[in-house]
Amino acid sequence: MKIVVPFLIAIALSMDVLAVSTAYGINHKKTHIKHIFLVAILFAFAHIIMFLGGYLLIGPLASWVTTIGHFIAFALLAGIGGKMIFCSAKEGSCFTTSLTCTKTVSTLAIATSLDAFGVGVSFALVSKPIILLLIATFFCVFATALLGFKAGNMLGRTIGKKSEFVGGIILVLIGIKILVEYYL
Repeated sequence: MKIVVPFLIAIALSMDVLAVSTAYGINHKKTHIKHIFLVAILFAFAHIIMFLGGYLLIGPLASWVTTIGHFIAFALLAGIGGKMIFCSAKEGSCFTTSLTCTKTVSTLAIATSLDAFGVGVSFALVSKPIILLLIATFFCVFATALLGFKAGNMLGRTIGKKSEFVGGIILVLIGIKILVEYYL
């Protein structure tokens, strides 16, 4: 049981990563595997950093981030998704299709890892050990990012030119889901 709970939490933390990496992969049909691994590692490290931030920063900053984190995640995802939707209506593509666009990838990594901050705060409040959860989170987020990106690649090749629109819709819907979960 002690090993199952951290992995279940890690899987839960990685579900937004799966959806976002799928949406992002839709627009990156021809990408070198090295870049896909780098993106997956960035998503995994973002989760670890946010978890540790929540675990170590108990106090005013922690309550502030957990209170508005949902709004930040929504704004980031809806902004990127909205741009993708807008660009899909134009001739050609105005959305960056480079995986090396650090700004876009970092924004997505931060948006999907804000919930890890809250989990870190929770673990600090109940004085739970974190090493197994950190390891499980890293590997689950890494694996789901790879899986999502690859699934998005295949879907993007299948739906062709509509892929940017579909990816944008997915990101906006994930942002809305985060807000709805916060209010429910």
